Formats: sequence, C-alpha cells, structure tokens
Amino acid sequence: MEVKFKETKDKLEKRLEMASNISLLVFSCLVMVSSYFYLLRWLHKDDFDNKYLTAEFERVDGLKALKDEELQPLGPLESMRYIEPNSIRLVDEDWMEFLSEAKTILLWTAGACAVIGLDWAFYGILNAASVKAKRAVSDVFPGKVQLHFRSEADPFVAPEERKPGIFADILEDLATSFEKIDPVNQTEIRKGFHKCIGVPNEPDQGVIAYQLIICGLLIVQLILGPYVKRLRFLICAVSYPKRQRERITWLWHKIKSDRARGYLRRGLNSLRPTSWKGLKGKLARFIFRANAFICNNCRRSRGAGNDHLYMVCQVAGCNAQYCIECFACLENKCSRCNGTIERLDSDDSISDCGDDSGLFPYF
Repeated sequence: MEVKFKETKDKLEKRLEMASNISLLVFSCLVMVSSYFYLLRWLHKDDFDNKYLTAEFERVDGLKALKDEELQPLGPLESMRYIEPNSIRLVDEDWMEFLSEAKTILLWTAGACAVIGLDWAFYGILNAASVKAKRAVSDVFPGKVQLHFRSEADPFVAPEERKPGIFADILEDLATSFEKIDPVNQTEIRKGFHKCIGVPNEPDQGVIAYQLIICGLLIVQLILGPYVKRLRFLICAVSYPKRQRERITWLWHKIKSDRARGYLRRGLNSLRPTSWKGLKGKLARFIFRANAFICNNCRRSRGAGNDHLYMVCQVAGCNAQYCIECFACLENKCSRCNGTIERLDSDDSISDCGDDSGLFPYF
C-alpha cells in the first residue's frame, strides 16, 4: 500500500513539474507576442502611446521657439495628458487602465481569500463534528451517561410534561443494543469507532502560500504595469529613431491644434462611434462604410465618396490623411512628416513645397 502511494505521489510530482514548465513557456510566448503587437501598433499608428515629452521633443520645441511657436510650458489640461517618460506621475489614460486592472485583481484576490476562508471553515466544521462524534460514541455505552433528552420546541409546556424527542429515542435504542455486548469488547469497539471517524486534515499550507504569492505578484504587476509600458516605449524609440521623429512631429502638431479648437472638436468626435479606438471603432467603421479616409489628427473617418473633404500628404513615405478642418488648424503642416502642403484653389489639388520644407527639417 505504501509503495503504491509513493509511486502515485512521484507521478503527480512529475506531472506538476511538467505543467509548471509548460505554463512558463506559454507565459513567455504570450509576453513575446504582446511585445510584437505593441511594436506593430507603435510603428503604424501615430496616436498609439504617444504622450511622452522626451528630450528630443523639448529640443524640437526649443527650435520652434526661434519662430515664437513654442508649446511649453503646457497648460493644466495638457499636463494631465502628456508627461515625461521618467516621471512617476500617471496621466488620465494610465489611471483608467490602472482602475480597470485594479478591479480585476481585486476580484481575483477576493476570490482567493474566500477560497482560503471556506477551506478553514470547512476544516473547523469537520473537526468539531469529529470531536463530537467520538464523544458521542464513548457516551453511548451503558454506564457512561443517562439518556434523558427532552424536547425544547415548546417553551410553554412544563418540563415534566415534555415528551422525548426523536434523537433521544434513537440514542436510547443504540444504547440498548450495546447492552448485549460484553464489557470486555466495548473498549475495542470504541477504538474501532474512533479509527473510522478519524481526524480531518488541515488546509494545505503550501497551496495557501501559493495563492498569496500569486495575489502579491498581481499587485506588483498592477503597480509596475504602467512603467513597464513606458520601458517598451523607450526601447522602441531607441531602436527606431526615424519613426520616433515622425511621432514627435505628430505630437507637437497635435498639441498645437488642440490649443485652437481641438478640444471641442475632439469632444464632438468622441460622440461618433466611427472615431472610437479599438475593436468597437473598427466594427462601427465597417458597418457604416467609413473606413476609406481617417484623419491623422482628430481620427474622424468618412467613406470613399467623401474624398473632397480630405487631403493627403504627398511626401514620399508619408501619405497622411487630414480632414479640411484639421488641416487648416495645422497651418498646412503635415503632423507626421512636418512637410508643408498647400491646396491649390484652382483645381483643388495638393502640391508639396519640398524645396523649402523637406522631411523632418528640425532634426
């Protein structure tokens, strides 16, 4: 019996070790896939995670100050949306993600604590039942206790008029059945009953410690999550400096356009489902057939029949799209490549003044 138990235990330990290795491999793959998708979005979307005022951004703003076009210092609302990468402060988007993840982690932690509490409560109930059962088995034998149980259901009945309860009758019948047993065998029978009842095992301390460690890791991940995302941003910015220059140019023009009437325009666009981000926005653009043109500044989208309401940057490799309202606020400057684009009223065409502007003139 002991040999079989040991073999079963060894098999379970090997399977647990294999499961832990597989889970570690799956977790590593998920981290790599998540990082890869972050890189793709960072490379192809100007507005994705673009809220950091890096040293390069300050240098560009300093060069713009030579033409009295600087942005800094930022206003109160702008300070809530844009921060430096090495700052411990969180912006409004980070706070929304923090609260959403905190809600999920809080539910997981509460569930783990509830499981631990139920485990200890169930152990306490079984332990108390075991002690009482052993005591009842010892008291059932003749000479141990007088079985005179009375019903307490009706408090208005006098004690001498109360009838015995059903449980008292059962115990009396059980005691009567033991009267036929020899006193010598009563001790052995009592020991046999005690062995059958047994003692419940305490909750596994290793499982409880594992659950607490997982909860602690979730809390650490909640605290360090926003800063890990900043580390991703810094790695991408160092690895792809040209793309980072494009994103800095877009961010500079974005802040400048918001200072005009951008806040009102962004508030109105937020009411349109086609301007939403994520899966909901993609689904809305697909349903309303409004995915042909998407403004690079305000994210407003329209269908293929509204090409006259949009302008496209003709700089090679840029091709950014803008609605007429945003392009007027940007002062005919492409927020992605910083090239100057003019709309000719004669034929409504677009021409690039590449000789004067060039690509990324402030880098």
